[in-house]
Amino acid sequence: MGKIFQKAFQPPEDKAKTRLLELIHSDMNGAMQTQTVHGNQCISMFTDDHSRYTNLYFTTGKSENPAKCKECGAKVEKPLTMSKVCQIKVDC
Repeated sequence: MGKIFQKAFQPPEDKAKTRLLELIHSDMNGAMQTQTVHGNQCISMFTDDHSRYTNLYFTTGKSENPAKCKECGAKVEKPLTMSKVCQIKVDC
């Protein structure tokens, strides 16, 4: 029986963005069975691709996600006057 030859494992290229707010990933979890004290059932999560900084927002439903997306963009741009959000990737 002969030896099996394989190519060495090549890790995928690091495709992380090179500056803050170049790409923000958005994900939404919900509708959960248990509500919060304020009646929220969903969680919207926004993560910066470069710094991995994450914002969480509790919402009553999925229809609030566009408003929370704008709120998050304004929140992260405020302290960084030279940076603007370029792209938001949303999982549907």
